[in-house]
Amino acid sequence: MADELLPELDRLDAWSFWVAPGKEFGVDRIVIGTTASFVVTVVSDEGYMKVSLGRVKIGNEAISLSGMRSKARKLGSKLSSLEVPTQTEAIICCTNATIGTPKNVKGVWVVRPNDIARIIAHRPSPVPRAAAKKAAQALGAKIRSARPEAREG
Repeated sequence: MADELLPELDRLDAWSFWVAPGKEFGVDRIVIGTTASFVVTVVSDEGYMKVSLGRVKIGNEAISLSGMRSKARKLGSKLSSLEVPTQTEAIICCTNATIGTPKNVKGVWVVRPNDIARIIAHRPSPVPRAAAKKAAQALGAKIRSARPEAREG
């Protein structure tokens, strides 16, 4: 299911962001970058998103925000142990729901696939690139080359 996010995550700058499987953290993907680090889960429920009293429902299904915040804290602890001081955030990517514009509900972003790269990339860059890359490698991210000729062969 998370593979459908890869084309969107590939839009991120290869010099500043690295994507890794998120199984260790109970999510679909993790993204380590110079802006922050993210845990990403894909939700394929259909229906309209409703936000009420800090709770999110897609159709009639409640989405656990506290679980996502907990997973982001777990990633943050791991990065801290690697001596990478970074903010960690949670993203729920809704592939089939009607959600409107991206929303931050109690610290968890709820977005459509075509918004995910913008939400991740468009913010200040407080993490040194070398530190973010080191953490990404330690967490199993494949390091892509930003040069097209290096990608082909």
